[in-house]
Amino acid sequence: MAALLKKLVQEVIKKAAKSPTVRRKAAQAAKKAGQVFNRSKERAKQLCSKLSRQLRGKKTVDEVLKDAKPGKVSSSRQFDKKGGLNQANKDFDALIEGPAKNYPGGTRVGNLPDGKGTVIVRPTSSAKKPTVEIQPPTGKTVKIRYE
Repeated sequence: MAALLKKLVQEVIKKAAKSPTVRRKAAQAAKKAGQVFNRSKERAKQLCSKLSRQLRGKKTVDEVLKDAKPGKVSSSRQFDKKGGLNQANKDFDALIEGPAKNYPGGTRVGNLPDGKGTVIVRPTSSAKKPTVEIQPPTGKTVKIRYE
């Protein structure tokens, strides 16, 4: 597709070669067409990735937080959710891409897709509840406490 677009643009520029003004405008139009094509290609890639995750039973952080209620105000974004340890483990599994690393005591650590952060599930926390902690590369940590 990109090769076809490039060939078409080169043809238009070649035909417009007699006039510098037309040639310049054709080059600007070609640049704009390339930008639109690249944005469309990126959007299609994002949609394919999302569909692939859904087909594999995977979720985004926002999808996991959909039925959670805002919790304690602190340096991290905290939420409360029903379901206990069982739901915490299900949400953890739905978020991570690839294998998880298991630690003694039931703690597991995995990675979000595309290097978008680390996910940790703990059977208990300082709040004495099972917790899923999402640590993005930048920004606030998200903690989901399960009742």
